Amino acid sequence: MEISCDDGTYTGSALEKHINTFHKALGIAKLALPTGDMLKEFAKDAGFVGVEVYLFKQPWGSWPKDPNMKKLGQIMEMVAVTGFEVYPTQRLAPLPSL
Repeated sequence: MEISCDDGTYTGSALEKHINTFHKALGIAKLALPTGDMLKEFAKDAGFVGVEVYLFKQPWGSWPKDPNMKKLGQIMEMVAVTGFEVYPTQRLAPLPSL
């Protein structure tokens, strides 16, 4: 996962610290977030053809002026507020007994 910012506000932010810590934890656990290129290879290995990767901007809040980007940012903001912190700790939690 690569995160950047058009206006420089990501650098030094709590989100940057969280993402850096998340990547360190993944390294310790010998895990990796799949990149677009990795996902492309997984799909091709499964027999899909004509697989392409597209990079796009994804806002993380409601700040964009463009109505479509604003809506996407609002959705991502809710994802962040309601459970983004779960992803790095999910594998550390014990599984329930069945």
